[in-house]
Amino acid sequence: MPAISPAQERADALAAGEKIINEAKVANRDLTESEVTEIKGHLATVDRIDAKEQRSHETGALLDQITRVSGETYFRDGTTQPAPAQTMPLYGDALKSAASPVVSAMRGGATSGTKALAPSGTTLTDIPLTGPYAMPGPAPSLFAVLTAEPDESTFSYLRQTTRTNNAAPVASGALKPTSVYGLTPVEDRLRVIAHVSEPIDRFWLDDSASLRQFVTSELLAGLADAVEGQILSGDGLGENLTGLLNTSGIQVQAFTADPVHTARAALTKAQTVGPVGTGEMYFVLNPADWEAVETYSASTGEFLLQSGQRQIPVSLADRLLWGQRVVLSNRMTAGTGLLVQRDAVTLKRDRAGIRVDWSEAVGDDFSKNVLRARCEGRFGLAVTAPLGVVKLTLTGV
Repeated sequence: MPAISPAQERADALAAGEKIINEAKVANRDLTESEVTEIKGHLATVDRIDAKEQRSHETGALLDQITRVSGETYFRDGTTQPAPAQTMPLYGDALKSAASPVVSAMRGGATSGTKALAPSGTTLTDIPLTGPYAMPGPAPSLFAVLTAEPDESTFSYLRQTTRTNNAAPVASGALKPTSVYGLTPVEDRLRVIAHVSEPIDRFWLDDSASLRQFVTSELLAGLADAVEGQILSGDGLGENLTGLLNTSGIQVQAFTADPVHTARAALTKAQTVGPVGTGEMYFVLNPADWEAVETYSASTGEFLLQSGQRQIPVSLADRLLWGQRVVLSNRMTAGTGLLVQRDAVTLKRDRAGIRVDWSEAVGDDFSKNVLRARCEGRFGLAVTAPLGVVKLTLTGV
C-alpha cells in the first residue's frame, strides 16, 4: 500500500475532527470530554504537518468550531477557559460581512465561477458573535454592547428581583444572618421577527452582485432595527418580546433639573444596588436627547460640556457621559432613556442563525420572472437583574 502523503494525512485529520463536531451539532449537544480529546489529537497531527509547511488557517477554523459547540476557548497547549461574553455585530461593516455568505451562496460559491441563484432556495447566515466592544470610542449600535448567546426555542433563567446583603460579624456559636437575593425562575421562548422584500427582477440579480449584496444587507439591517425596537420597548403581548422599558422590577429615575443631572442621578441608583457581574454600564438615548446633552448650556449661552475641560462630565469624542458609554438608538422614544448594566441583560437568538430565503412561489411571481427575499430570525430577551436597569425621564414636560 502506498504511503499517505502529508497533504492527505492533514486532510483526513481535519475531516475527522469536523465529522465529530458536525455530529454534535446535528444532535444539538455539547462535545464530550472524549470527543474533545480526540479532536485535539487530530489537531496535533495537523500542527505537526503545518510546522513543516507553515500553514494553519484551517486548524484555527476547527478550533473556532470547537469553541462554538463547547462554549469554551481551546488553546494549542490543551488549556481551556470560558468563552467571553459576546455580541451580535449587526451594524456597519460587520453587517456587510454578515451578508457576504448569503450572497456567495446565491452565486453558487466564491470559487464556482457560475451563477447559481436558484428560483427557490434557502441560505443560512449565522451572524457571528464577537467579543465585547472595546473601549474607548463611540459604540456604533445597541448590538455592539448587548451580550448575545444562542439558545433553544424555549429557554429559562433565574431573575434576581432583590439584593439584601446581611453579612455581619458573628460571635462564636451565634446564629448567622441570612442574605436575600430574590431569585425567581422565568420561562420564555424565542419569537420570530421577519420581513419580506419587494419583487425583484431575476435578471437584475443575475447581472449585479452589488444588488444582491445591497438587498441582503438592507434586509439584515431592517431586521436588526426591528429586534432593537423589541429589546427596548416590546410590550410582551402576542409575539412581541418584553422589552426593557416594560420589564417589571427595573428602577425609575424622574427628571432632575436637566438631562445631565438626571443621568447622574440614574447612575447613583445603579451604583446603590451594587454592580451586576462586571458592573459595566451604558446609557441608551435617542439622538435628540444626546444633542441636548452635548449642547447643554448655561443661561449665558456658554456650552458647559466642552471636551478638554477636566471637570466636564462628558467626552464628546468617545461619546461618554459620566464615564459610561452612550449608545444612540432611533428606536428609543425621545425624552426617555435607559441606563443598563451590561451583565443584567442577555439577547437570546436561534442557534441556526438568521435565514434569508429566496422564492418565486408568491402569487404570479413565477410568470413575471421575479423573486422575493424573506429575512427572519428568532430572538428572546433575558433580563436576569432588573435592578441593573434604570429608566430615565429626560424632560420636565
